[in-house]
Amino acid sequence: EKITSAGLILVGSYSPVAVSDYGSGTNHVLPTGGFGHACSGLSVLDFVRRVSIVESSREGLLSLKNQVKVMTEAENLPNHYKAIEARFESERQM
Repeated sequence: EKITSAGLILVGSYSPVAVSDYGSGTNHVLPTGGFGHACSGLSVLDFVRRVSIVESSREGLLSLKNQVKVMTEAENLPNHYKAIEARFESERQM
């Protein structure tokens, strides 16, 4: 109840740091500079480059079109919505 940020919590008399470091594979290294409140302990994921791939269908983009318009207007980013409209420009010309 009193712990506000931790990279690892060792519970009980038989759970010393050595169990974490050499036995269970967990890590208690926290970010420095006060970032421990928002970031997790160091892990292998900190050394892996991840890339997201997104593919949308015509129908999928149409289903999001109105919501994106509302959000881009609220954020004052009209070109993001224009990028969606441009995908359907050729259909309007027919």
